[in-house]
Amino acid sequence: MKRTSKIPLIIVGILIVLGVGAASTYLWMGREVNLEGSNVIFITASSLRPDHLSCYGYEHIETGAIDGLAEKGVLFENAYASVPSNLYGYASILTGKNAGEVIIKRGDYIDLDPSSRLISEYLSARGYVTLAVTSSIILSRETNFKKGFDIFDNVLDGLPKEEFDMRIEKATDRAIKLLEEKSEEKKPFFMWIEYSIPNSPNKVPDSFQLGAGDLPYDREVLFLNQQVANITEALKKLNLDKKTIVVFTAANGTSFNEHDEDQYGVFIYDSTVKVPLIISAPGFKPIKTEALASLTDVTPTVLDLLNVDYDMNNVDGKNLAPEFKGETRSRFLYLESLIGRERFGWSPVVGIVTSAGYKYIELPEPELYDLDKDPYELKNIALEEEKKASGLKKTLLDYLGKNRPELLGVINAGSDPKTVISLIRPRQFKTNNIDSVIEYYRQLLEKDPDNKAFKFVIARLYFQFNKLENAREELLNLVGQDPDNNKAWEMLGMCYTKMEQNDKASECYKNALEINPNMPVSLNNLSWYYSENNIDLDKALTLALKANELAPNFPAFMDTLAEAYIKTGEPEKGLELLKKAVELDPKNEGLKGNLEKYSKEFGKTGE
Repeated sequence: MKRTSKIPLIIVGILIVLGVGAASTYLWMGREVNLEGSNVIFITASSLRPDHLSCYGYEHIETGAIDGLAEKGVLFENAYASVPSNLYGYASILTGKNAGEVIIKRGDYIDLDPSSRLISEYLSARGYVTLAVTSSIILSRETNFKKGFDIFDNVLDGLPKEEFDMRIEKATDRAIKLLEEKSEEKKPFFMWIEYSIPNSPNKVPDSFQLGAGDLPYDREVLFLNQQVANITEALKKLNLDKKTIVVFTAANGTSFNEHDEDQYGVFIYDSTVKVPLIISAPGFKPIKTEALASLTDVTPTVLDLLNVDYDMNNVDGKNLAPEFKGETRSRFLYLESLIGRERFGWSPVVGIVTSAGYKYIELPEPELYDLDKDPYELKNIALEEEKKASGLKKTLLDYLGKNRPELLGVINAGSDPKTVISLIRPRQFKTNNIDSVIEYYRQLLEKDPDNKAFKFVIARLYFQFNKLENAREELLNLVGQDPDNNKAWEMLGMCYTKMEQNDKASECYKNALEINPNMPVSLNNLSWYYSENNIDLDKALTLALKANELAPNFPAFMDTLAEAYIKTGEPEKGLELLKKAVELDPKNEGLKGNLEKYSKEFGKTGE
């Protein structure tokens, strides 16, 4: 495949690979390279397109630090994420599995399957110190991505909101500090540095602000490049560069409105699933290969380089060592996105890309692209090359039958995303006339009748304007269509709470939490229901504690927790919490009334 071929292919002589876990000695350019026991660093970006890096031929900016990694390693021109979404990309990188098979997703709850084995676990068992420094919100909570890591730091933990835009520099500083601490130890280390850039909105420090003709996205890429420079310079300063493998890649790409998509998530076109992949190692010389590669290949390849045994049947990826000398193997990669289905009720988007340069996408209107001739995927040739499309569809369906059988029953169920994606563009309304706004969304539903997001917006508008009967009716219909819609269950519970039908409300909150146990409002409101009705007060306390952990310093939640403390025999804690809540919201008469009431009851003042 020759879809990004501006960099000349370098012939590298003889590379001998002695098998998975069998040896880590390579004959490279006439000399042996032994990587067993090397340190390993994964540097992952968020939604980074390879075609915006100068080492991939981009001419508008210079990404020298990232280019420097390519000058000491293997650059893969045709690397793919299996799913165009950050957490899914990280799952593939760390487990070697297609992300759709190892991510647990229900409603808006998402996490890594706890049975998955991460590279951190493999290396920890081999005696490595395992470290992670992350900067994205989704990795700041408790998650199975932390398995196998001795240290898992998210720089957002305890970070004031006014310093949120400094999270990237803080991640770099923390990573360098850990490198300094570990450089004196005899144990090898594995470190994952996760940068939540580039990503919209494109906020960067003043020194990286726009110049004339610059793209906001490119400024963020340059900011990322600076972080890579800081990391690689620290490795040199600490004398770690000659014994450290560095993998640079991204969780997914992003769309600049190609195919009417803003950013990423719905489609599996190259703009959102093609990613940079560079494997840099001591003793390696620069190689560029057009071989097809996947994020799932990262873990098996690195484990092989380190001579660490792993179960080949437990990974979807392949050891890429044969490609290190520019070889290409015949293979296909599976791609999927269910985000459109989950959020809007659209048809799933599934497909394959082949080493021969074809991409087939199964949809109500199937798509086939010759990527060598049509790298921007502008001409669908499924009808012109019906035989080719039919053969690739069979390959895809065979794969689904073996690996994703649950999708076979919903293939082509729902609207074709490419025909309705323009309907979900963000909108602003300059009116307080709720009826006219709702009518607007009703008209959108005529074009996309099963769109769950439009139905939820209508219900929310009714709720916000206190038309509770209308909201209840809309939400009942929505949870009937989508029983795993935890946000709809929560809002239905809030409707019932306002309607003083608290028994029904509590059942809705239970349903919401059964789908996603990390919903602060449902946790708080169910705790309040238990406390008010003296039902399972220990459970009420547990729920309120979790709500306050997930949403700290929120006065209404603090009030509920205070009530739970008081009713479970800890009035001192309850009063202290109420005092703090009043300090945070001094105009709240309800909080002040509760503080006065309980201060009198337990013989203390509220001052």
